Amino acid sequence: MAAYNIFADIQGHKKRIYYPSTLGTLISIGRGRGLGEIRKLRIKGSLASWLKEFVPLKYRYSLGGVKMLAPALLGGKK
Repeated sequence: MAAYNIFADIQGHKKRIYYPSTLGTLISIGRGRGLGEIRKLRIKGSLASWLKEFVPLKYRYSLGGVKMLAPALLGGKK
């Protein structure tokens, strides 16, 4: 979105409005422990910690699908 708006500004076109979105927040508070809130659901303990580990995987998948996800799951680059 930022790149589009910079380009639009240079070209004199209308810029798009950015609407941030988030599903929630997760934090680690030690090995295998965490706290979080996803939408309105509060979670804690090992479930929150486990879900937090999947956030980078979801991001990698959004960038390039399974091709980007595979190295992380198979022990390659993170």
